[in-house]
Amino acid sequence: MGTKLDEKEIIALTYAKPNEGFDTCHYCNGIEPQNNMLGFDDSDILICEECNEKKFEEIESELVENIDAVFVVAHQEFNTKSGDITPEQMQRLISLRNQMFDLILEQVKQNL
Repeated sequence: MGTKLDEKEIIALTYAKPNEGFDTCHYCNGIEPQNNMLGFDDSDILICEECNEKKFEEIESELVENIDAVFVVAHQEFNTKSGDITPEQMQRLISLRNQMFDLILEQVKQNL
């Protein structure tokens, strides 16, 4: 997975394996041998491993930024002296973020 083919490689594989096809990544339009990309149930959308990882990172980053923003608003609203967080609270926050991230991915995949 994750190996994009250039034009010469596509031509060579077409001659070497004429009965095998190719898939195109929905996001980067990279081409790989058929069945090397990730697909979603009941969807024609295919994504290469590289783009899949980038999308996960983008979603996770956005989730973290939005959660942080909620904390900032709460502290501003209550005029707190600091936004310190205990190690236990940080562990809970990380666990909740991971759960939220998993839920978002599950819900997105179900609706593709």
